[in-house]
Amino acid sequence: MRMALLLAAMLALTGCDHTGPFTITDPEPLGPAEEALPRQLTFNPGPDESPAALADTLVYTTLPSGRADRDRCLGYLPPEGGTLLGLRCPGGELPNGTQDALLRPAPSGDGRLALIRERSTIGSVAPSSRMLVVTPMGAPDSVLFEKNVFFTLPDGQRVLDLRDLAWQGGLVRFVGGEDSLVRDPSTGVYDTLFTPLALATVDPATGEYATIPGTEGALTHADAPSGGIWFVSTQDRMVLREIPAGGGGPDSVAAFSIAVDGLSVADGLPIAYHSTADTTVVEWLDPATGQPVGRMVLRGVAHAITGVPRTRRFVLDLERGGARDLWLFEVP
Repeated sequence: MRMALLLAAMLALTGCDHTGPFTITDPEPLGPAEEALPRQLTFNPGPDESPAALADTLVYTTLPSGRADRDRCLGYLPPEGGTLLGLRCPGGELPNGTQDALLRPAPSGDGRLALIRERSTIGSVAPSSRMLVVTPMGAPDSVLFEKNVFFTLPDGQRVLDLRDLAWQGGLVRFVGGEDSLVRDPSTGVYDTLFTPLALATVDPATGEYATIPGTEGALTHADAPSGGIWFVSTQDRMVLREIPAGGGGPDSVAAFSIAVDGLSVADGLPIAYHSTADTTVVEWLDPATGQPVGRMVLRGVAHAITGVPRTRRFVLDLERGGARDLWLFEVP
C-alpha cells in the first residue's frame, strides 16, 4: 500500500508542468522578540564585538559557535535587533586550514566596507599578516582594496595596528598605533596591549597613508555634525577636541566628567563610555554648552560603542558574566 502511494505521488509530480528547478526561499527576517529598551541584540555563545551601524544595518565581528578553524566572521543585523540578515566568514561557510579574522568593520554610505583582516595558523596567539581591506558591504571576500597596515608616522613612530575605523568621504580614517602581546602571569592567557599614536587616513584610490596633524595620542574619534572630527586624546581623556571641517589645529570644545574609553554620536550628541572592572558609565554632552547633560551606569564592561544614524539610539559591545554581546540603548 505504501509503495502504491509513493508511486502515485511520483506519477503526479512527473505530470506537473515545472518551469524551473525547485528552490527554497528564506523566510522574512523576524524583528526583535520585545520592544523594551535596553535590549540584548545577540545571544551567540562566542563573542560578538566591534559593532558599526548604518540606518538599516548593524555589522559586527562574531565567532560562530563550533567553528573548527576559529575564524572570526561578520554578522549583519537590523539595528533594532531580530534575526540575522547574514553571516559572512572569510573563505566561505566551511572551515579551512587557517585562522582568519574579519575585525572592526566600518560600513560606508555607498555600499563599501572597510575592515582589518588578520590571518594566522590555527591556535596561534599572533597573526602572521594584518591587512586593511575594503570590500562590498555583503561580500568581504571580494577585495576592492588591500594594504598592509604597517606604516611610519612623520615623527618616525611605527604603526602596527589600526583601530576605530570610520569613513571620511572617500577616505578610511582610523586610530593608528603600536600593539604588543602581554601574558597574564596568573592565567597564562595572552592579550593585546594597544598604544594609540595618532589619527590617520588611507585613500583606497591611491593606497596612500596620511596622518591628521594635531591628533597625537588620539584614542577614539567620531564625525562632528559640523563636518569636522571629534576626538579624545590620551593626553587628556576627559576633553573633547575638534578638527574643523576645513582643517587646521584642534580646538577643545567640551569636557566629559569621565575618562573616555570610546566615543560616538547619537542624534548629534557626543556620547562616550568609561569602564572599570565590572561597571560602565555612558555619558553624553550638549554640544552647545560643552557640558554633560546625561549619563547611564551599567553593569558590565563595554569595549565599543556606535550610534545608530538619525536616532538617539546606540549599541554597546558589552561583556557581562563572561558573555560578550551587543546591547541596544537609547538616550532619553
